[in-house]
Amino acid sequence: RPWLALGGLLALLLPACWPYLAGELPRTNDTEALVYRAFALLQSLRAGDWLARWAPQLVHGYGYPVFHYFPNLTFYLLAGVHLVSGSSLLAAYRWVMCAAIAAAALGAWQLGRTLWGRDTAGLLAAAAYIYSPYILYTAHVRGGLPELLALAALPWALERWIAAAGGNRRAMLTGG
Repeated sequence: RPWLALGGLLALLLPACWPYLAGELPRTNDTEALVYRAFALLQSLRAGDWLARWAPQLVHGYGYPVFHYFPNLTFYLLAGVHLVSGSSLLAAYRWVMCAAIAAAALGAWQLGRTLWGRDTAGLLAAAAYIYSPYILYTAHVRGGLPELLALAALPWALERWIAAAGGNRRAMLTGG
């Protein structure tokens, strides 16, 4: 039975991730800026600056304090996937975007199972969440990877809070 639910999740994820898995990278609003900033962080990491604050390559070589004002987790994830896999930063962007969509679907599935106690309810919750207009717009039009990562964490946090409200001590320590 769990294999059937995971197969259903994979069937849900394929259309949601297809623009990033097949063909060219979708032309979104933020993709270019995110990849450039990930490259700037990668250059800082290679120079030994593990907590970079200044990106000297940006703004036509004048530099920019982008790491003070923009969420850094996205850039570290892109640089980490790039370094570990040996792929390009664009391929790393594709994989991290698909992983964020998958994490959102899995979290919504778990939340649906927690609330209604059935795998089918979890699949419906996952489908409703990852195909909601806001998430589709964020992923495929804006290319807002930092926001998509935050939206992927939301169902996980809600599930832990519900478990903590039910008196689960482990959930109180991990998420509630």
